[in-house]
Amino acid sequence: MVDTNACDVMIDAVLHQVQGDAERVLGYYNKSLNSAQLNYCTTKRELLAIVAMLNHWDVYLSCLSEPFILRTDHAALTWLKTMACRDKAMLRWCDSVNKYNFIIQHCLGVKHQNADALSQVRLPKCGWTECSDCKEGL
Repeated sequence: MVDTNACDVMIDAVLHQVQGDAERVLGYYNKSLNSAQLNYCTTKRELLAIVAMLNHWDVYLSCLSEPFILRTDHAALTWLKTMACRDKAMLRWCDSVNKYNFIIQHCLGVKHQNADALSQVRLPKCGWTECSDCKEGL
Protein backbone atom coordinates (compact mmCIF):
# COMPACT_ATOMS: atom_id res chain seq x y z
CA MET A 1 0.00 0.00 0.00
CA VAL A 2 1.27 3.45 -0.86
CA ASP A 3 0.00 6.90 0.13
CA THR A 4 1.13 9.93 -1.85
CA ASN A 5 0.69 13.64 -1.34
CA ALA A 6 1.80 16.96 -2.80
CA CYS A 7 1.77 20.37 -1.21
CA ASP A 8 2.94 23.77 -2.38
CA VAL A 9 6.66 23.06 -1.94
CA MET A 10 7.18 19.28 -1.76
CA ILE A 11 5.92 15.82 -2.63
CA ASP A 12 5.91 12.84 -0.32
CA ALA A 13 4.86 9.21 0.00
CA VAL A 14 4.63 6.44 2.55
CA LEU A 15 5.10 2.76 1.66
CA HIS A 16 3.46 0.40 4.11
CA GLN A 17 1.90 -3.03 4.41
CA VAL A 18 -0.71 -4.62 6.59
CA GLN A 19 0.73 -7.13 9.05
CA GLY A 20 -1.93 -8.74 11.19
CA ASP A 21 -4.28 -5.97 12.24
CA ALA A 22 -1.80 -3.11 11.90
CA GLU A 23 -0.26 -1.09 9.10
CA ARG A 24 3.54 -1.12 9.30
CA VAL A 25 5.59 1.58 7.58
CA LEU A 26 8.28 0.23 5.27
CA GLY A 27 9.61 3.54 4.00
CA TYR A 28 9.15 7.27 3.61
CA TYR A 29 9.89 9.40 0.56
CA ASN A 30 9.85 13.15 0.14
CA LYS A 31 11.37 15.66 -2.23
CA SER A 32 11.33 19.43 -2.50
CA LEU A 33 9.93 20.84 -5.71
CA ASN A 34 12.25 22.75 -8.02
CA SER A 35 11.39 26.22 -9.35
CA ALA A 36 9.59 24.86 -12.45
CA GLN A 37 7.59 22.31 -10.44
CA LEU A 38 6.44 25.03 -8.03
CA ASN A 39 4.38 26.43 -10.94
CA TYR A 40 2.54 23.13 -11.62
CA CYS A 41 -1.19 22.98 -11.02
CA THR A 42 -2.36 20.81 -8.12
CA THR A 43 -3.25 17.84 -10.32
CA LYS A 44 0.15 17.87 -12.03
CA ARG A 45 1.93 18.10 -8.66
CA GLU A 46 -0.10 15.20 -7.25
CA LEU A 47 0.67 13.13 -10.36
CA LEU A 48 4.36 14.03 -10.02
CA ALA A 49 4.23 12.65 -6.46
CA ILE A 50 2.93 9.33 -7.81
CA VAL A 51 5.52 9.14 -10.61
CA ALA A 52 8.42 10.03 -8.30
CA MET A 53 7.27 7.50 -5.71
CA LEU A 54 6.95 4.73 -8.31
CA ASN A 55 10.44 5.51 -9.63
CA HIS A 56 11.83 5.52 -6.10
CA TRP A 57 10.26 2.20 -5.06
CA ASP A 58 10.24 0.55 -8.50
CA VAL A 59 12.28 -2.44 -7.32
CA TYR A 60 9.57 -3.30 -4.78
CA LEU A 61 6.41 -2.38 -6.68
CA SER A 62 7.12 -3.51 -10.25
CA CYS A 63 7.50 -7.17 -9.33
CA LEU A 64 4.30 -7.59 -7.31
CA SER A 65 1.99 -10.28 -8.67
CA GLU A 66 -1.10 -8.81 -6.99
CA PRO A 67 -2.19 -5.18 -7.35
CA PHE A 68 -1.14 -2.79 -4.61
CA ILE A 69 -3.33 0.02 -3.25
CA LEU A 70 -2.31 3.54 -4.24
CA ARG A 71 -4.09 6.15 -2.12
CA THR A 72 -4.22 9.84 -2.91
CA ASP A 73 -6.18 12.72 -1.42
CA HIS A 74 -6.64 14.23 -4.90
CA ALA A 75 -9.92 12.83 -6.29
CA ALA A 76 -9.13 13.89 -9.86
CA LEU A 77 -6.41 11.24 -10.07
CA THR A 78 -8.85 8.36 -9.68
CA TRP A 79 -9.10 8.49 -13.51
CA LEU A 80 -5.34 7.97 -13.82
CA LYS A 81 -5.56 4.75 -15.85
CA THR A 82 -7.99 6.23 -18.39
CA MET A 83 -6.73 9.80 -18.43
CA ALA A 84 -7.22 12.05 -21.44
CA CYS A 85 -5.53 15.44 -21.33
CA ARG A 86 -3.47 17.78 -23.49
CA ASP A 87 -0.44 18.17 -21.25
CA LYS A 88 2.28 16.07 -22.90
CA ALA A 89 4.31 15.61 -19.71
CA MET A 90 1.26 14.34 -17.84
CA LEU A 91 0.43 11.93 -20.68
CA ARG A 92 4.00 10.55 -20.59
CA TRP A 93 3.80 10.18 -16.83
CA CYS A 94 0.45 8.34 -17.08
CA ASP A 95 1.94 6.01 -19.66
CA SER A 96 4.87 5.18 -17.37
CA VAL A 97 2.56 4.73 -14.37
CA ASN A 98 0.30 2.29 -16.20
CA LYS A 99 3.00 -0.41 -16.27
CA TYR A 100 2.37 -0.95 -12.55
CA ASN A 101 -0.36 -3.19 -11.21
CA PHE A 102 -2.29 -0.99 -8.76
CA ILE A 103 -5.73 0.04 -7.65
CA ILE A 104 -6.06 3.76 -7.07
CA GLN A 105 -8.23 4.97 -4.22
CA HIS A 106 -9.27 8.44 -3.17
CA CYS A 107 -8.73 9.07 0.53
CA LEU A 108 -10.15 12.21 2.14
CA GLY A 109 -7.45 14.59 3.34
CA VAL A 110 -8.44 14.21 7.00
CA LYS A 111 -7.93 10.44 6.70
CA HIS A 112 -4.73 10.76 4.65
CA GLN A 113 -2.56 11.92 7.53
CA ASN A 114 0.48 9.67 7.17
CA ALA A 115 1.54 11.14 3.80
CA ASP A 116 0.30 14.63 4.74
CA ALA A 117 2.38 14.57 7.92
CA LEU A 118 5.64 14.62 5.96
CA SER A 119 4.75 17.91 4.31
CA GLN A 120 3.44 19.43 7.54
CA VAL A 121 6.73 19.16 9.43
CA ARG A 122 7.87 22.62 10.39
CA LEU A 123 11.37 23.60 11.34
CA PRO A 124 11.85 25.08 14.80
CA LYS A 125 11.72 28.85 15.03
CA CYS A 126 15.13 30.44 14.83
CA GLY A 127 14.13 33.39 17.02
CA TRP A 128 15.51 36.09 14.69
CA THR A 129 12.94 38.90 14.65
CA GLU A 130 13.51 39.64 10.94
CA CYS A 131 13.03 36.02 9.82
CA SER A 132 9.97 35.77 7.53
CA ASP A 133 9.29 32.20 8.65
CA CYS A 134 9.32 33.14 12.32
CA LYS A 135 7.21 36.29 11.87
CA GLU A 136 4.19 34.15 10.95
CA GLY A 137 3.85 32.92 14.52
CA LEU A 138 4.22 36.38 16.12
